[in-house]
Amino acid sequence: MHCYVKNNLAYIPVPKCASTYYSNLLQANDWQECNTWELEPNTKLFTFILNPTTRFVKGLTEDLFEGNYPKEIEGLISNDITYRANILKTLKTSILEQQTIVPESITVTTHTIPYSVMLKDYKNITCIRLDCGSAKAIFLKLCKQHNITIQDYSVNAHISDTPKLEFYNALANVFTEDALRANRLYDLLYAEDYNIYNKS
Repeated sequence: MHCYVKNNLAYIPVPKCASTYYSNLLQANDWQECNTWELEPNTKLFTFILNPTTRFVKGLTEDLFEGNYPKEIEGLISNDITYRANILKTLKTSILEQQTIVPESITVTTHTIPYSVMLKDYKNITCIRLDCGSAKAIFLKLCKQHNITIQDYSVNAHISDTPKLEFYNALANVFTEDALRANRLYDLLYAEDYNIYNKS
């Protein structure tokens, strides 16, 4: 897995958890990109995570906009409100009522792969919750412990366009944590992610 390292502190990017922003930020501050197996044994690892429900919905949204979903779902980004509502209803039925995590033509991708799978080889990694309100302070404290100063903040945050945000909000209203965790397969795949998140 690729990472960014400086002074024996390494960041492992997790998709849909501000990974584009932090990867660009660290590169702008002279962190080196490498593979985790190239790291020194005493390297401290960290990453950023979100509530698993939030990340899952963000991942579904991203996959839709990358064209990984059936062709008919392209209508979700049209101006036809009724058509969008009908497709959302179909998604809800497939995922929540039929006890399948996604329609047959949809797979779990790098955007939604569980933390417990991505990070399973990194037992001592520090996971910083992006939605805790103090993520930046925790990150800067880690940097300070390794004699690292972040000097260049000129990197812009990656902000989704309006159609994508609107669609994310629509999905988030359907796929709440309670609704998703009532799905047996989802809970099997993501139960450990909630443990990781709650312990961070």
